[in-house]
Amino acid sequence: MSGTAPFGEGSKRKEFPDAFVVAMLDAYARKNECVIAVVSADKDFRLACERYPSFLYFDTLPRLTERLLADPETIERLRLAILEDMSELEASLRARAEKQEFFHLQDDYTVKRKNGDWERERPGSSDRRDRRE
Repeated sequence: MSGTAPFGEGSKRKEFPDAFVVAMLDAYARKNECVIAVVSADKDFRLACERYPSFLYFDTLPRLTERLLADPETIERLRLAILEDMSELEASLRARAEKQEFFHLQDDYTVKRKNGDWERERPGSSDRRDRRE
C-alpha cells in the first residue's frame, strides 16, 4: 500500500503508527456514529483523512477553534448563500472531475475521454465496449 495515504512516497518512520491511528479513529466513528476532528500538519495524514467522511481535517488548532467558536448566524448565512447559487460550486466540481483520470481494477482495458465521451477500450484494440457521456 505504499503511496496510499497515510503511506506517502519515501520512508517515514511514523507511517505505520499513522495508519493505526486512522484505523482506530475510523472504527470509533463508525461504532459511535460520530464525526471526529483531526488536527495534524502532516500532508500524508491529511490525505488519509480525505478518504473518510467521518473525519474533519484541520491543519492547526486555531483553525479548529475558529470552526468551533463560529457564530451560528454566520454559519447559517454562509449555508444559505451557498444553497442559493450552487452553479459556481457545481461548475468547479465538474471541472475538477473532468480532469480526473479513471481506471478499472481490471487491467485489461482503460477508460479515456474521446470526442467528449467516456469510452472503455481494451489495449491494442479499437473495440469500444462501453460509451458514456
